[in-house]
Amino acid sequence: MFDYRKIADLEPFYKIAEFSFSVDERYRTPARTDVRNSIKLGSDIWGAFDDSVLAAGYILDEYTMRFRNSMVKMGGIGMVCTRVDYRGKGAVKFLLKESLRTMRDKGHLVSVLYPFNQGFYRKYGWEQFYRLKKVKLSPGDLSIAEVDESITAELLDLPDKETVDYYNNYARNHYNYCLRTSYYWETVMSNPGPDLIARHIVKFSRNGKVVGLMDFSYVKEGKERKSVLSIRPLI
Repeated sequence: MFDYRKIADLEPFYKIAEFSFSVDERYRTPARTDVRNSIKLGSDIWGAFDDSVLAAGYILDEYTMRFRNSMVKMGGIGMVCTRVDYRGKGAVKFLLKESLRTMRDKGHLVSVLYPFNQGFYRKYGWEQFYRLKKVKLSPGDLSIAEVDESITAELLDLPDKETVDYYNNYARNHYNYCLRTSYYWETVMSNPGPDLIARHIVKFSRNGKVVGLMDFSYVKEGKERKSVLSIRPLI
């Protein structure tokens, strides 16, 4: 039988997660920074322990999310991982069942995760909530639209208060979006990673009022190290 408790020493969790997700050595420092940033933002790291041995672990994030017609507390599950010698011994099953109790105690009305396998998480109560579509375009596929002279675009390292408020107002009125504080933006955009060339926010304004935003990153991707511009979200 396992014990369920918060993980105080992160080193064993790092090692299990890095092995489970095949994290290349050059990505380990930014991945660990992501974990520490999650803790700064209020996330908890929970584990299944066999006496003093960490058998499995996961990160539990907390967000406020638009769900149906309400803003509700959402528990985000991430980095579910198992020590290799405890695989097939029920550690993850135990962990996920305890996570449901934890989220219920915290008042989370919904939980979202990105599964490696839908069938695996379906056994524990998760179900497909939405589909994500990614579109890849080459520069030659794009055409220049007619410029609207009434709109100005400003490049920001971090969103200012107007942009944060604009994003959150959008999130309150659209499904699958979560509220983001200025501290959230500062934290998630402060971890460059080895592949990142640049990451910025573009604020679009008309007559002094924010009318749109774009969060984009410019990275090196794949074995050929091609430069790729990723946009998410574009509002």
